[in-house]
Amino acid sequence: MAGLTESDCIEEERKALLEIKASHMKSYDSEIDHFLPTWVDYDSSTPGDTGCNCCDWERVNCNTTTGHVTDLSLYNLRGVEAESKFWPLNVSLFLHFKELRSLNLSYDYLDHKAIMKTGLERLSSLNKLEILDLSFNTDIDNDILPSLRKFTSLKVLDLSYTGLNGNFPIKFAALENLEMLDLSYCGFNGIFEIQGSERVSIFRKLKTLNLGSNKFNESIVTFLNTLSSITSLDISNNPMSGPFPAQELSHLKNLEELNLRYTGLDGTPNFQGCKSLSRLKWLESINLSENNFNKSIISCLSVLPSLKILDLASSKSLGGSFPIQEFLHLSDLEVLILRGNNFNGTIPIEAFASFHHLDVLDLSHNSFIGSIPSTIQTLASLRAVSFSYNNLNGSLPYHGFCELKNLRELDLSNNMLHGTLPQCLKNLTSLNLLDISSNRFTGKIVPSLIANLTSLEYIDFSHNIFEGSFSFSSFSNHSKLEVIRFSSDNDRFEVETEEPIGWIPTFQLEIIKLSNCNMKIRKGRAIPGFLIHQHKLHTVDLSHNSLEGHIPNWLIKNNMNLEVLKLRNNLFEGISLYRNAKMNWLDISGNRMIGTILDNIQKFFPNIKYLNLSMNALSGVIPSSIGESSELEMLDLSGNGLSGEVPKGLFTGTMDTLILSKNKLHGQILSGNLSWGYLQWVYLDNNHFTGKIGNYNKERPVYLIVLDISNNFFTGVILEWISNMDELSELVGSDSLTPDSEVLEPQNEVQYTTKMLFLSYKGGILDYMAGFDFSCNKLTGEIPEELGLLTQLRALNLSHNHLTGPIPVNLSNLAKIESLDLSSNGLTGEVPSELIKLTSLSIFNVSHNNLSGRLPEMKAQFGTFTEASYDGNSLLCGLPLEKKCTTDSQVVTNPSDEEDNEKWYGIDMTCFYASSCSTCFVLLLGFVAILYNNPEWRRRWLDWVEDCMFICSSCEKLPPKLASDK
Repeated sequence: MAGLTESDCIEEERKALLEIKASHMKSYDSEIDHFLPTWVDYDSSTPGDTGCNCCDWERVNCNTTTGHVTDLSLYNLRGVEAESKFWPLNVSLFLHFKELRSLNLSYDYLDHKAIMKTGLERLSSLNKLEILDLSFNTDIDNDILPSLRKFTSLKVLDLSYTGLNGNFPIKFAALENLEMLDLSYCGFNGIFEIQGSERVSIFRKLKTLNLGSNKFNESIVTFLNTLSSITSLDISNNPMSGPFPAQELSHLKNLEELNLRYTGLDGTPNFQGCKSLSRLKWLESINLSENNFNKSIISCLSVLPSLKILDLASSKSLGGSFPIQEFLHLSDLEVLILRGNNFNGTIPIEAFASFHHLDVLDLSHNSFIGSIPSTIQTLASLRAVSFSYNNLNGSLPYHGFCELKNLRELDLSNNMLHGTLPQCLKNLTSLNLLDISSNRFTGKIVPSLIANLTSLEYIDFSHNIFEGSFSFSSFSNHSKLEVIRFSSDNDRFEVETEEPIGWIPTFQLEIIKLSNCNMKIRKGRAIPGFLIHQHKLHTVDLSHNSLEGHIPNWLIKNNMNLEVLKLRNNLFEGISLYRNAKMNWLDISGNRMIGTILDNIQKFFPNIKYLNLSMNALSGVIPSSIGESSELEMLDLSGNGLSGEVPKGLFTGTMDTLILSKNKLHGQILSGNLSWGYLQWVYLDNNHFTGKIGNYNKERPVYLIVLDISNNFFTGVILEWISNMDELSELVGSDSLTPDSEVLEPQNEVQYTTKMLFLSYKGGILDYMAGFDFSCNKLTGEIPEELGLLTQLRALNLSHNHLTGPIPVNLSNLAKIESLDLSSNGLTGEVPSELIKLTSLSIFNVSHNNLSGRLPEMKAQFGTFTEASYDGNSLLCGLPLEKKCTTDSQVVTNPSDEEDNEKWYGIDMTCFYASSCSTCFVLLLGFVAILYNNPEWRRRWLDWVEDCMFICSSCEKLPPKLASDK
């Protein structure tokens, strides 16, 4: 320690940190310039540089007196989510940190075998270690438990989101100093039986316990009722049942916070049970959301003497009229959350008249109607109000919100409120959040209203009917502003960003959305100049503004945390881009970009998930490097001039959406052994693809929901594997498709072609669409009967091919189909009458085939189809066609269809030969009769025969060559 200066780190510990860095870089091939750049060796530092002092390194804290490392925050070193390779960390390296108090290794993909092999249990010798976080390491399992029980100095242990499972780990009882234990999102499903003194001795100091999102049943509450020291308990999202466990919980006399969200509880305890809750004298917060309680639970909870926070959101049986009387006894509440309960009627302000301490009131996602009563001003203590996602109408009262001087958050979004904004809103100078989006507000946004709200951090005026010009300089003094959303739905609203010239914002935004705002419509269409001063942006949307110039590379360069950049439907040129490792969403579709796609685009955006370059003028080939991006989920290159073949890597990665429509791509993309990977939405239409549709390994699941290969040159038959899509029936229409990840944004459209009519499906409906469009190719053979197994199919288009055979009766199983187009093929037989069962069918087209027989009765949806649905089938009869089917015998039948479906004509060959011979005999008799009755014709006929005989006899006497010339 000689010569140690204040804050200088210990050399042994510095070397250990460098070994940890080297281990990680070796495992993941990290670039030295971008991974822990402050962690440098002496040789890499310039003289006098503090880089050699590890106490100055990122993620490291030291004791300012001794220089020992006390805190290591090594969480999420990879910085990405989808990394399947585990890190074989040598945990014995941490033995060098003698005074280590806190170690965070969460989200580091630790290899549990490596940490066990390198001596995890030896870390128990770090007798000052109080905090250990190993959460989000899914490879860790129960093998780690015996080692952890020796860490007796621990006060905080986080093992959430790991692979632990089975019974509750009673071995943790040895951690006698433990105060916080988090075992949420594991796989625990039971408990050990503990008897006698053991029940009293375990977890005597434990204050916070999180067992949420496991598989415990209601018996877990009985097990926990001996943990008298608990102050915060979370057992949410466990499969419990029965009434609220009041008696069991009443033993936790020190409880202050309780979370029973989404546990399946569905009843109110009896009178004695409710009365027992009065023992919980310190319980201030209770979360009972997403259960099935009725209104009686409110009265039961009123016995809690200290209750301040109550969350009853999304309680299935609470809906209907608002329980005003029940809430009168909860007047001490400070936070009341009642969203998503389907309450109706007007907003019941009178129910809260006695709530003199109410800070937060959330009535969002209900069915309240009418206007907002001016009596809301009586709730003077309110700091946050949300009435969003209701059916409120009327204008905002001039005396109401304006009197709530303590208001910090006001959310009125997604209603039907109209009129102009009251100018008195400018008096709410403490307002941090103002959201009035998706209403019908009109008039101009007065600059003084905004300029006065200098405490704003979040503002959203999107999707209203404002008009006139709004100057962005109204925000010039809003130093706290972080989020601005001003998306417009009309052409009468304009955002002025450049006046007065040279204004400089005092804010640093994180999110800005100025979609369709007619920015600077009179003075050119350049990108807003104030953005050059922004350096903390992570979401930018300037779509639909006709902005001109080059792609704003400086915007990407200045904001290294930029994750989302949407420049859709502008007039930008150029395609040079700046590297940004954080970017995961890039949409520059609908611009004027020319040239080729960058060969190494995945190096510019290594974590890109959504890439949309559609509707530009790009040419050349699709770089194979795009398929190497392990993070890419959605790729849209449609509407360009791309040529060449499609890289195979696009079909083998983790991508779920691939759109290559309307290019000049070629090759036999569907030939050979197909692999669809995880693709769900695939659009290959309007290209020059050729070849047959290949086979697919039936042992591998197919996740396809939409497949469009129309307007190409595919040949061959439709193979049976297309109907072998188990995921289709499981995924279509399920919540799992509401893209956690936003597969297609609302502006995107999908078109299904029927009768050469383009039907567009847009926005959220895409989550429920499933369809196949194979139209306009050269496919042959019959329609596979197995297509009838795709019961969730919404659209099927096989038109303009060379398909033959009958229409499969099994298509009547497609109960959800809305569009069925089989036109312009060579189909034969009848239109199956069973198709009448398709009650969702709105478009049906079998025109221009070789169909015959009686049409299905005009019932249900078939009563809406016109003659155009059956044009070009001359052998069909029955309504809506003019040709009537008078008797069954007049209907042309074809016995040979049973033997050969390719023979579409109905002919009895015996009758055919007999009638042909008879016709010839009759013609011969008629000819003889004419010659007999007409001497002049008889003479000419005999002269012609004589001449022919003379010519033939002359040719026989000539040499061969002369005979041929003759």
